[in-house]
Formats: sequence, structure tokens, C-alpha cells
Amino acid sequence: MWILKGILVGVGLFVSGLVLMAIVSISFAFGRGQVQAQHATSSGVIYGQTFGNPFFYLALLGCMLNGTAVAGSWPTPVR
Repeated sequence: MWILKGILVGVGLFVSGLVLMAIVSISFAFGRGQVQAQHATSSGVIYGQTFGNPFFYLALLGCMLNGTAVAGSWPTPVR
């Protein structure tokens, strides 16, 4: 059960980091003038930053391992 709870903690950490990365990358693009208002972002750009990037899967695995390590180190039994 602690493995499942650790994986869920890791996936939550990963999803929050993914949302933060998306917000920061879009805001930096607006700040540098690379993206203009009222223009759409291509789905290829979003795909390239997420599923097309090997570091995306490496970060997912790292977050799941970190979450499992944190849940395994909790001093009270996980039920």
C-alpha cells in the first residue's frame, strides 16, 4: 500500500511541476515578445515540450521514485 501511496504522491508532484512549467514557459515567451496576444500556440509546441521530450519521462520516473521513497520513510505505518 505504501508503494501505491508513494506513486500517487510522485504523480501529484509531477503534475504540479508540469502545470508550473507550462505557466512559466508561456509567461516567459510573452515577456520576451516571442508570442503575441490573440495568437494560438500550436499543439506541436506543447507536444514537443511534454510527450516528445525524453526528459519528460525521466522526470515522471524520478518523481515516482521520490514519492515512493518519501512514503516508505514515513515513521507511522501506512494503512
